[in-house]
Amino acid sequence: MKLYYFSEMPHHEFPDAEGDKYPSLRLEFPNRFFDRNKAAENYRRYLTEYELADQVGFDGLMINEHHSTPSCVNVGVNMTAAVLGRTTARRSGRRSCCSATSCPSRTTRCGWPSSSRWLI
Repeated sequence: MKLYYFSEMPHHEFPDAEGDKYPSLRLEFPNRFFDRNKAAENYRRYLTEYELADQVGFDGLMINEHHSTPSCVNVGVNMTAAVLGRTTARRSGRRSCCSATSCPSRTTRCGWPSSSRWLI
């Protein structure tokens, strides 16, 4: 069995009552609650968590994207993979892509249905 680290990288800096007003945070939540300073802090935190997961011996890192929604602020797996490629021991560049745009078979070697995830 392999153990991978994964985070949705949420931007959870908004009142719970506001989130309850919208049936879909990913599709309908207004961006007026976005705080770029909090987002920057969160990005640093999430990248640090990925680096720690690499240091403690996880078998891989899963990166996800949902184009900057409250449930996932990561806008592109390519950029995050590039950053982690420089800051973790996974510098070989080997990765499995589970992106709908790159994997027309809709299923990939990693066994996950295609969406927007990378394993590095």
